[in-house]
Amino acid sequence: MQRRAAVLGSPIAHSRSPLLHRAAYESLDLDWHYDAIEVREGELASFLRACGPEWVGFSLTMPLKDEAWALADLRDDVADRTKCANTLLRDSAGWYAANTDVFGLVTAVREFMHDGSARPISTAVIIGSGATARSASAAAAELGAERVIIRARNVEAARQVVDVAHAYGVPQVDVGPLSALSEALQVADLCVSTLPGSAATELVECFKERSTARPHEGVLVDVAYDPWPSRLAQAWQPGITISGLDMLLWQAVAQVELMSGQRPDIEGMRMAVHEGN
Repeated sequence: MQRRAAVLGSPIAHSRSPLLHRAAYESLDLDWHYDAIEVREGELASFLRACGPEWVGFSLTMPLKDEAWALADLRDDVADRTKCANTLLRDSAGWYAANTDVFGLVTAVREFMHDGSARPISTAVIIGSGATARSASAAAAELGAERVIIRARNVEAARQVVDVAHAYGVPQVDVGPLSALSEALQVADLCVSTLPGSAATELVECFKERSTARPHEGVLVDVAYDPWPSRLAQAWQPGITISGLDMLLWQAVAQVELMSGQRPDIEGMRMAVHEGN
């Protein structure tokens, strides 16, 4: 039986997950197929019901991470604490949900900080209020943040990001509107923007104000990666900038291990996902 997996979401044509997973399967000599399939919000349950036994699992992207968590029969601890899942695996009991986004973000940041070129992370600023922001909140806690500042258009929705920070034991958590972003950026050891590139355009001036104020060096992770460097990354001075592709790489490494039980060729996956950048 031909084994299959796919990334699901909407829109999905731009996804680089197929590049990552196909490179991983090749390195493991697995004759599996991995595709990108358009599944809109509210359609995941019916899609899963129609899946035959050939399907090993799925990667989930916007807007399905909350839906995947809610539909799962079993969940890992990270998915339960963040209340979102970017991975569904077929299990004898049904569908098993996992969140590898937290691992992906933590590993990407640690990889860029291994030489000690950036300050330890005490204060993290998270921009956004959705599922990826919740994962970023958990990742900030794992990276040692003692203070998490959340800035979002929808402050009420961002309360869920606050809940995750508290669940991970962050002692100081603050939430506010995007209009209060400039001051927060001045003290950020780590900033994670979870907004799409087009939505983040209005934030460029805040990032330029940070540069003018000459703050200490910090780390920016911009989940938006096409094009790269993003406008936010170009304005983040001084500091280290990390593309969302690096987070995408590491969360996919964890997904492949969950689906196959094997460790793929990470450098081969890295080369594949950075093609064209």
